[in-house]
Amino acid sequence: MDITTYTTEVIPLPELPQWSPWPSRLLGLTPWNTPHRTTAKVAEEYDKDKYARLLAHAKEHAGISPWDVRAFELNIDPAKFACVSHKGSLYRVSQDKIMHMNAALLMETMAPLMQEADIIVELGCGYGYPLWLLHQGFPG
Repeated sequence: MDITTYTTEVIPLPELPQWSPWPSRLLGLTPWNTPHRTTAKVAEEYDKDKYARLLAHAKEHAGISPWDVRAFELNIDPAKFACVSHKGSLYRVSQDKIMHMNAALLMETMAPLMQEADIIVELGCGYGYPLWLLHQGFPG
């Protein structure tokens, strides 16, 4: 994958903390509280919150593709940017282009394996977005 297809805006390493809370968390400069997760909390989050919201959105927009469901799930806004690490450098990339980068990386990574496979199974795939993406790139 060539990052210049998506951006040429390099972010200097000292600017990373303005893009992510993780540097200060990892250095112990800000507190990190791990939420307590129970089976009931996970069931509530996924069955009654996340997936229920995605299903309602899909029903409201008949014929919507898994790509569009994923963009809705992640609240993708082409006007918003994030910091992306690629081959030892940091880049400023729009959220919609990050979705395309992730799809390209999946295709590039899986291509050699897809040539040999008769059947593809994805465990823990949620609503199947990655599997759908692979089907788009490798329909056979």
